[in-house]
Amino acid sequence: AAAAAAASSSSSSYQRVIGGSESRPKQRIDPEEAERRRQAMMAAAKSHHKDRDARIRQRKEVTDREEAELKRRTKKDDEAFLAVNTLAHTSDMSVEEKIKRNINRVQRTRADLDKHFLKR
Repeated sequence: AAAAAAASSSSSSYQRVIGGSESRPKQRIDPEEAERRRQAMMAAAKSHHKDRDARIRQRKEVTDREEAELKRRTKKDDEAFLAVNTLAHTSDMSVEEKIKRNINRVQRTRADLDKHFLKR
């Protein structure tokens, strides 16, 4: 019985903390105050909507610019990028390192595809 009383007292204090049954009575808001609050919420909603539209418009402009840049790029640009990076990567390698790196490639040409690669 003592444990049940302790449990009920702790739950009632919990209800008091979170605003349970023993919270203060609700006060009615007069119509003028309600109207002021409603107008304030509507103004906040309008400004939020305007800010949101500006963010969406700005993001769309950025996306359009990126898409235009992708369309402008050509295959030559991509090939030049690969060539520059490949040269930069392999320029500091010795011939021995290049051979060792390529030795593990099993299939090299069309003729190699016809051969059984495990019998090499």
